[in-house]
Amino acid sequence: MSASLLVAALMMVPPPPPVAVVLVPADAEAAGDSAALLRSVDSATSERGGWLTLAPASLSAADFTDCAGASAADCARAVLSAQARQPGPPLVVILATSRGYALSWRCVGVDVARERPDRQRIGLEPIRWDDRGIRPWEEDRSAAAGCILSAAAESGW
Repeated sequence: MSASLLVAALMMVPPPPPVAVVLVPADAEAAGDSAALLRSVDSATSERGGWLTLAPASLSAADFTDCAGASAADCARAVLSAQARQPGPPLVVILATSRGYALSWRCVGVDVARERPDRQRIGLEPIRWDDRGIRPWEEDRSAAAGCILSAAAESGW
């Protein structure tokens, strides 16, 4: 009887929410590490389960080529605003930069709701993913999912 209750409970859990994500890396290193992290939070591709389902985006990184420097997030929001009323899941832009062994993400939505800088600007450490066990990887996976989902909430989701 307890197994049937567990199955019933699992069937009541909603599926991971769909989010369209555009990765805008500053360099090849940021692109590779960020792509690996994105795959790990996607419920469709993650072996460990994902927090969200990556949906097709109506924009690409090429649409954000003018968005760099200190005003990159404002520029990304301006580009996103033109797409904000499109049907479908929320659209989030990840501005990814790398410096040495550190990776930084800024997850940007369309600013319908207030930005959460504590969740939407994160520092990640890819160097820790290989040699220090599963915990650093899981910590960065969790931070990445939080960053994306907070930006989706910023988009009025």
